Amino acid sequence: MAVRPHIVKLLVALASTIGLVACVSITATGVSTFSSSKAHFSATVPNGAMDEQTAKGAGHWEGAVVETFVNTQPNGTRFVVVTVASTDGYPQPAEVESALDAMEASNVANTGGTQTSERQLQVGGLPGREQVISSTSASYVFRMVIRDTRAWLWSVKGTDVTAQDAMAVLFLDSFALLP
Repeated sequence: MAVRPHIVKLLVALASTIGLVACVSITATGVSTFSSSKAHFSATVPNGAMDEQTAKGAGHWEGAVVETFVNTQPNGTRFVVVTVASTDGYPQPAEVESALDAMEASNVANTGGTQTSERQLQVGGLPGREQVISSTSASYVFRMVIRDTRAWLWSVKGTDVTAQDAMAVLFLDSFALLP
């Protein structure tokens, strides 16, 4: 089964096109864990709240609900989680690495930026990726993982976001998959 790049483009487009323009300058005070049993994740975010938005999947994800969770700060910083579950068994275990590659390529295309770093990581024992992208208007830190037929993409975007910013690290590292 071939990797379906249009699938991941939908995920990435939702995460990257949400107006996330600001500098990450939030301290770790006033943070708590947000959990979604429906979307099967938890993450530490400022004020512990995320607004949920849903959209209908398109292309390969037709019939699926794409769930986007957003935490917006007064200074404009946003922390985003996007997730969608396949309705036809994609990806198969042998397709996961190719699907992650396609997600990274879609992140670059949808942000109009340049990838400045990439690394492999593990989330709940599953293979995942971290990717840093810079564009003329913003910097992004994306992480992504696939479990069975559900994909998650979580990100921070701002004018000078790095993978080492305290709040970005807190959010990115706290992300956990739930049953």
